[in-house]
Amino acid sequence: MSARNRLLDVALLTIALLGPFFHLLGILLRGLTLFYANYSRLGFIYGVLAFSAVAAALLWLRRRSWAIRLIAGAALVVNLGSIAYAGSLWSREMREALANAALVPIASHQVGILVAPADESQAALAGVKALERNLKEIVQQYGLQEHVDLRRVYPLASAEQARRLAERLRANIVLWQPTPDRCTWTVLGANETEIELSPSSLMLLMTTQHTFTPSFEGGDAQDAAQAATVAAPTAAGFAALALGQPVVAVAQFRQALGASGTTTITRRTLYNYLGTALLYADRPDLAIQEFNRAKEIAPDAYTWSGIGIVFMLRREWAEALEAFQAAVAVDPYSPLGYCGLGIIRAREGDIFRAIATYQQAIALCPDWGAPYALLGMAYELEGKAEAARQAYQAAGLRAGPNAGFHVAVLERADAVLRNPPTAIPTATRRPLPTPTPVPTSAIYIVQKNDTLRSIADKFGVTVDAIVELNQLDDPNMLVVGQRLIIPQKR
Repeated sequence: MSARNRLLDVALLTIALLGPFFHLLGILLRGLTLFYANYSRLGFIYGVLAFSAVAAALLWLRRRSWAIRLIAGAALVVNLGSIAYAGSLWSREMREALANAALVPIASHQVGILVAPADESQAALAGVKALERNLKEIVQQYGLQEHVDLRRVYPLASAEQARRLAERLRANIVLWQPTPDRCTWTVLGANETEIELSPSSLMLLMTTQHTFTPSFEGGDAQDAAQAATVAAPTAAGFAALALGQPVVAVAQFRQALGASGTTTITRRTLYNYLGTALLYADRPDLAIQEFNRAKEIAPDAYTWSGIGIVFMLRREWAEALEAFQAAVAVDPYSPLGYCGLGIIRAREGDIFRAIATYQQAIALCPDWGAPYALLGMAYELEGKAEAARQAYQAAGLRAGPNAGFHVAVLERADAVLRNPPTAIPTATRRPLPTPTPVPTSAIYIVQKNDTLRSIADKFGVTVDAIVELNQLDDPNMLVVGQRLIIPQKR
């Protein structure tokens, strides 16, 4: 064999081997995101692969050396096999994408988790793939494959859009990216199991309705690499709560807390979630420890509401009242805090103020079902069967993916008609408005020298609208620091 022929054979053999090697390496390292490159780059990749196949075929046909022909043939087989393997992966990906594009609702016996990229860029899709892998590993670890439906959906731009899509698909959890280097979760409630219609269970349900974006020390550059270490176990934790497995949820929230580099605000939120999971596990003694850890960082309305629920379960009503008052003081827009205050007032027999407080919660968050259910329970105490039935039906319409809650409120609505309630003797007898809430634009804190007329003029609404929405006994008696919900301008 001449030196020239040997050099040509070496060159052809090198090309024949390197083509399938780098193709398989690319699939191994980047997965299907390799195929989301632009068309020119994709064409170059498969052009090189085709050239490699031609080189292998030429060597196999032109050389008499069995060693060279064997290597060339193997390279050709691996080349064609890598293309077939990539095609099978791509075909499966497309079937899943088409199924997701059809927006088929998630089955009633499954917990739905939606994963949405920031955009269609290669970096965003790679991040989503990593998140999906982490979630699948957790789900498989606990044998929950049959109970969890994990879907990738189109990019989402806001929490409202995420919530609307989740409602349409009947999903419990949405992981979406406001930017390629951040991940946000929106949870619509995590309770697929049978629920007892009681104040404490309704408060617990509301603690699983939350939107949060975790952050990390050192700036955004670290978020893309670390987001999955927090988002995946957090989503798995809420899925476990929805399936009635709070012990698994505790383990997952603890795993999220173990992620390195999280900020104090992120840790506070995870402590809150851990406290909620322990309450679901019927361990308020341990839950209070986690809520106290969150309080040591900087208590938010969620923290104080969680503490209030613990005191409710302990039947320490004075302490529960203080906690819910603190929740509203920290965040006047917290429906959790208002619902907690309403529960305490209903227990004290002040049903009128309880109803007004529930209506405040509904006005602040009209898409949550639990405040409507609490309102229905208050109307039952008033002996108002029809108003209670309407409130329960409104709760059922807003149950979202929480199947147990949906069944419970509709059964309660039917029961109210079959056995109309009798007003309790201590219920406050005052005329009440209809249960339909007035949407709000603001909460105003009364200042010195304020009057209802000056407040109404400031926001462009009527005095009567403020009085009706806030259920004011005496419109002339305002207290400095008092909070008023201001209705929207008509």
